[in-house]
Parts: sequence; structure tokens; C-alpha cells
Amino acid sequence: MTGICSFNGSQLRLWLAILVFVSALSAPLQAREFRQVKRIPSPQLLSVGEVANLPSLPGAQVDGMIPIPERDVKRALEKVLNDWGKPGFRGRLSWHFVRGDELADTVRSYVPRDARIRVLGVSSTQINAQAILRGQAPDGRDLLVSRITTTGRTLVQFNDRSSRQLSSLQGTNDFVLQLFHAIERIK
Repeated sequence: MTGICSFNGSQLRLWLAILVFVSALSAPLQAREFRQVKRIPSPQLLSVGEVANLPSLPGAQVDGMIPIPERDVKRALEKVLNDWGKPGFRGRLSWHFVRGDELADTVRSYVPRDARIRVLGVSSTQINAQAILRGQAPDGRDLLVSRITTTGRTLVQFNDRSSRQLSSLQGTNDFVLQLFHAIERIK
């Protein structure tokens, strides 16, 4: 019986070598290039709560959101709530905050003067909008303006006058914050 095609060992190795060589030539050339290193900007929190309207900011809108570290979200919420019950509390709220004056008056009128609020943690942080203002940070770096929504767990502690004991109230609330970060120039 004669075969259709018969190879000896050396011919088979030659054909396999040719097949490997041809497949190597047809591999994409991009695999041989060096990868480019793209620096990930690391934001530095400057301030929180200042009034600005993101859609009308004269800055470049961000393609894809730049992540905000959770520690900055917690620190920003602490900055706002540190003035809770004090005269400067209204200044921490956006002027676009609906009934912000009423909230500040209610806190000032009904919350005991010695009451303090602590942020226990933040979760479910979502970036709603971001914009980059070129060279607008105090040190000349770019300024990243972010409007975020977060859920904060808080603890209010005060001396209850009726029971003469320290009282604690825990709560979970949603907050909308505007954060300002200095970032390295994004090319």
C-alpha cells in the first residue's frame, strides 16, 4: 500500500520549522514594542465644599473618572461636619443647597452646644462629575474638581441634660460633596 504523502524524519522536521517560521512572521509586530508608562495622577486634597458649578467650569472635562481616595472623602466630610452646630456651618454648605439656611438655623437652635459629630466611615462613593482646571491650584498644578455622592456613617455625642449622661446617636446619611484636588499635569 502506498501512501499519498510520505515523509522521513528530517523532511518532517524541515516542514515543521518552516511552519513555525511562517507563523512567527505573521504574529503582530506590536508584541515586540516596549510598553509606554503612563503616570497615574495622585490627587492631593486641597479643600471641600466651595461653590462652583461643574457643568459651566471653563476646564477640560475628564475622559474617564480619576478615582478619589476614600481617605480624602472621609476627610472632606469631616471638614464639613466639624462646623456642625457652629456659626460657620452655613458657609460649608453650597449656596445651591435647598433650604440650607433653614438647616443651619435648625442645627444651631435645637442641637445642644456641646454636641459633636464624628464620621465613623464612608461607603458607596460615586463620582458624579469631574473637571480639570489647568494651572488653577495654588501651587500652579492642575486643579481637579469632583462632585461626589457618598454614604456616611456618623456618631453624634452630647450631654443629655435630662438624664445627665453622655448620649450617642448613630446615623447613616447620603452626602453630596465637591472636592478640590491639586494633581500633576495630565498630558
